[in-house]
Amino acid sequence: MYEELLEYYEVLKLCEDCKEIITKLRKYLELIEKDRRVAEKVRIINTRDDINVIRETLFQLIFYLWGKEEVDD
Repeated sequence: MYEELLEYYEVLKLCEDCKEIITKLRKYLELIEKDRRVAEKVRIINTRDDINVIRETLFQLIFYLWGKEEVDD
C-alpha cells in the first residue's frame, strides 16, 4: 500500500501544477483502511491546498504505513 503512495509522493516532488495528481491521490486515499492515525493524515491531505503540507503529510503517512506493515510481518 505504501508503495503506491510513494509513487504519488515522487510525482508531487516534480510536478508544477499538482491539482490533477492531488485529485487522484485523494481518490486513492478513499480506498485505504483507516485507523485513527491514518484518518488524521488523510484529513489533512484532503483539506489543505498547500502542496508542501500535502507532501509532508503524505511522507509521514507513508512512513507510518511502512512501519505498520513491518510490524505486522
